[in-house]
Amino acid sequence: MAEGNQLVGKLFVRVGGKMLPVTGDGAVTVYGLGKVERETKMGPDGPLGFTEKPVAPGVEANVQAGPGMSQEDLGAIVDATVTVETDTGKAYTLVNAWCASAGELPSGGEFKVKFEGMKWQGSSDQSASSPAA
Repeated sequence: MAEGNQLVGKLFVRVGGKMLPVTGDGAVTVYGLGKVERETKMGPDGPLGFTEKPVAPGVEANVQAGPGMSQEDLGAIVDATVTVETDTGKAYTLVNAWCASAGELPSGGEFKVKFEGMKWQGSSDQSASSPAA
């Protein structure tokens, strides 16, 4: 659990309770928490206002291929719970999630996986346990 002034530094991703082997800095991107994307419309004299479009809730992560980590298995997921936990104790849960993309497999074995789902369930503090547990 976060102490004092700790800021989010790491994100951990679980799919169906199984921790993904996330790699590298900036390896996880969570999107759709705000539910809409706004685009400013400009006129000749400045901003006119904005338009909105819905954004699918989802998460994208760089993961390492290896024993027990198959792109085929991830790509077959169509109804899972995906949880993103922060090192400050917050957790975000994507319900009824599916694998939207399991990416390419370059040399080195790191690939990008993307999950989208029906909605994010609220953020909550995790108590007493480490995200890596």
